[in-house]
Amino acid sequence: MDLLRQLVGRPAAHPEQAQDRVRQRAGREIAAGFAATPVPLDALAALGPCPTLHLYALPADDAYLAAQQAYAATHPWFSPVRLEARSHFPMFEVPAGITREIRTFLAGLS
Repeated sequence: MDLLRQLVGRPAAHPEQAQDRVRQRAGREIAAGFAATPVPLDALAALGPCPTLHLYALPADDAYLAAQQAYAATHPWFSPVRLEARSHFPMFEVPAGITREIRTFLAGLS
């Protein structure tokens, strides 16, 4: 609870109120980030060549994957991998696949 108070800047009468304030602040910060840099890949590119593994399951649209792969072709630091899962929570559906992809990615950094 102390951390929540620090994040929101004032005590809340109920823990739920503090959590709501944290979520609201997170939403504002995310919106500000997108306003400053509407394309997240541009924000990554600005960091310089920073090896980045993008694991995702949705959207399962092949055009989305093709766009990611096209970006990777001109930005070798970016590695997109579409996982065989049906939700936005592939870590619960295919944890072994995620582990495998992370290990492969890290092995390539050496």
